[in-house]
Amino acid sequence: SYVLGNAFGAGYASTCAYGVKTPANTNVLLCAGNLRSSSLKLAQVGSWTLGSPPSTSLTDLTVGGNSVGDHACLISNVGNLYCVGNNSYGQIGDGSGNNVATPTLINSGTAYSKISAGAISTCAITAAGVLKCWGGNPSFQTELNPLSSRETLSNTPQILDPGITYLGVSTGRAHRCGLSGEVVGTAKC
Repeated sequence: SYVLGNAFGAGYASTCAYGVKTPANTNVLLCAGNLRSSSLKLAQVGSWTLGSPPSTSLTDLTVGGNSVGDHACLISNVGNLYCVGNNSYGQIGDGSGNNVATPTLINSGTAYSKISAGAISTCAITAAGVLKCWGGNPSFQTELNPLSSRETLSNTPQILDPGITYLGVSTGRAHRCGLSGEVVGTAKC
């Protein structure tokens, strides 16, 4: 059985929830939909230890995707970032470009506070307010190599807007917007 935690998310064709499996006492990600090879049944995607004892509390959870497949990312209660799922555009952030079957630690050693997954890209904010994005680049939503081709990939987290402190981020199909902490109520898109 499972004890569901404080986080869930929905993407293009998947919904995921986070919790603890009992009596094994391990953290789990439960997903239904395209994150699991087009199966619509709720099933366990991963089992891993985020801390001891496992916690039902997360900082953030997001699901994004497109017709090819969805990806999910979560931030543990100590700021570690994990991602799983479709990685055809580098949206997992592990540098491989290969689909990832179980939640994988991304950008080890960096603490994160917010995460948002779009169709083929992902953006996150570090505990220090630094905005990082990775994945596909249609319409230049990650602002990486703006003079190159529209499909330029960055398959690892890249800093955007150095020197600007961000409080929130939202990533869509072909864009991203961040809430800047420099001037209260200022959004940058």
